[in-house]
Amino acid sequence: MIPEGVKTDRSDTIVTQNFVEEHVQIGIASLKMIIEEKKTVKHLKFDW
Repeated sequence: MIPEGVKTDRSDTIVTQNFVEEHVQIGIASLKMIIEEKKTVKHLKFDW
């Protein structure tokens, strides 16, 4: 039995397959906002 919150190779693969593209896109969008509008990331909120 694996305690909740412990990352395994299998769970890491599943998370990577499901979310890496979205996380990269959020990061790119955040950086563009910072560069173009001189904002910080503290105020950013995302609807999941």
